[in-house]
Amino acid sequence: MADLRGRDERLDAALGREPVILWFEHDLYDQFQLLQVLDRLPSGVVGQVELIQAGTFLGTLAAEELAELWPRQRPVSAEQVASARAAWAAFQGDDPRELARLASRGGEGLPYLRAALWRLLEELPGLHDCLARSERHLLEAIAGGAGTPVDAFMASHAREDAAFLGDALAFARLDDLAGGPRPLIEPEGESLALTEAGAAVLAGTADRVALTGLDRRMGGVHLHSGAALWRWDPEQGEPLLLEETT
Repeated sequence: MADLRGRDERLDAALGREPVILWFEHDLYDQFQLLQVLDRLPSGVVGQVELIQAGTFLGTLAAEELAELWPRQRPVSAEQVASARAAWAAFQGDDPRELARLASRGGEGLPYLRAALWRLLEELPGLHDCLARSERHLLEAIAGGAGTPVDAFMASHAREDAAFLGDALAFARLDDLAGGPRPLIEPEGESLALTEAGAAVLAGTADRVALTGLDRRMGGVHLHSGAALWRWDPEQGEPLLLEETT
């Protein structure tokens, strides 16, 4: 939080006083930072701020490759800011159906937003197993022989079109899956293994929340046991609000 506040303070101090060029890549993590930054831009400086949008991971590029992106800079438009503000407001809201509506339309001048919104929605508990997509990837990695948290993280990371989940958050997800009344994973010697409950959840015959419980926020949506729960229906491509699973 201190880092993010410091970033916002540096941006505020620079606006209208020196050139500001925003560099953001295509993954969910960067796209939602871009939304938040564009949302906070005062209307009077919108056209003075420039933006470079990259469909690749900036941190992996050599200096000459970064230089090739320089000609892509364009002034931020009012349409981009309007799209960002709508998506940021939807993210902070408690009804993810608005995110799904925005994902269906995409964002004016924000070519990577649509995919990021869909990927975020897949982090809602799944309709049939109550697993977020990232949790499903981790369990499938362990079922496939990933023996350590690092192995599971790397295997799940490789399955993303635009990886966004860092190792610390992935390890926290593994901790969640290893907790609760009926854990889905457990140590087996120096390795990780699925429990019987974990295998059942992965097969779609048991419900992750009913077994382990859940208490997590996704923007303004509070996902927790003991209340109606938003689920992601992959077939229909929409969130559904279902009563508590027992």
